[in-house]
Formats: sequence, C-alpha cells, structure tokens
Amino acid sequence: MTTVPAPTCDRATEVAAAAKRAWEIHGEQVALRETSVNGHILLTSLEVPISRHVEYVVECNDPDVWNMLAAKASDEWQLCALVPLALMGVAHERLSDHGFRLQGWWLQGGERSLRWSRDRINHAAATIYSEHHRSDLGLR
Repeated sequence: MTTVPAPTCDRATEVAAAAKRAWEIHGEQVALRETSVNGHILLTSLEVPISRHVEYVVECNDPDVWNMLAAKASDEWQLCALVPLALMGVAHERLSDHGFRLQGWWLQGGERSLRWSRDRINHAAATIYSEHHRSDLGLR
C-alpha cells in the first residue's frame, strides 16, 4: 500500500477550500458535500452544477475510497479526483478506466502553500468546452 506523506494527510478541508475558491473566481457556484466511506473516512466532494463537474478530494490510499469512486462513473457529469502526488499512480490505476480526470496537488514551502499539477479551472473549462463541442458535432 502506498504511504502518503504526513504533511498531505488531513488536508481535505484545505484542498476543497482552494478548489472551491478557484471555481468561484470563475463565476461558478459550488456545493461542498461529505460522504462517509465505511464509517471511518469522510470523502469531500465539490459539485459544480452549471458545468456538470464533480471533484472528489482524495487524501488516503484506502481501497474502499477507490471502489466507491469507481462506482460513480457517469456520462452526465465530468468527474475529477484531486489527489496528492504520492497517490497519482494508484489513482491512475484505480480510476482511469472509470472516466475520471486526475488533478495532482502537493504542499510547498513547509506545508504553507498548496500547489496544483496543472492549471485548475482553465483545464476543466477546456475539457468541458471540448465535450460540448464534440456533442454539437454528433461525436461521442
């Protein structure tokens, strides 16, 4: 089992808040939700209804979390897992066949600054635009 460095554990609230801010800066309304996984893990998610986008904040390597996320595959919503860099390999292995986009995150500067593996909203917007454009052209 992949071990997540201690500084990235218990950061779901911080990661969710940063992701929510990024969406709101771009004029999106975001609903935060928490889902209990087997009664011992709370999985935080962000729902962005206008863009039909859901982001799940993953902070631990728990098989129950990966199984629950894999079961959420959807053709109607774009799904994204916000994952610490230490878990990107596991996330790719567990979610890539289930329609998830992966967004890596890490802490920089002595745990003070949250960083993303790519431009958060512009990438999501480009993906959403691409999906709508493909749909308009009758492509799937």
